[in-house]
Amino acid sequence: MWASVCLTAAEVFRLLRVTREPLPQTGIKYARFSLVGISNAAVNLGVMDLLLLVHPTRSPEILVFYNLVALALINSNSYL
Repeated sequence: MWASVCLTAAEVFRLLRVTREPLPQTGIKYARFSLVGISNAAVNLGVMDLLLLVHPTRSPEILVFYNLVALALINSNSYL
């Protein structure tokens, strides 16, 4: 989440220098990207924690499957 915030801030300040747009317009546009990144991280952690709580495992194959399920939910979250 911290990387998402830092990268968004760096991109906003870079665009401010290049386009000379006012801060509110640029900030609102890129704050949405940061919120999507944060919500995706929360979905990923929540899904992985829930799956590991319901069916604890150390099997690499099952962990990969859990990760694929989490990635599918993250992609659907991004479209929302």
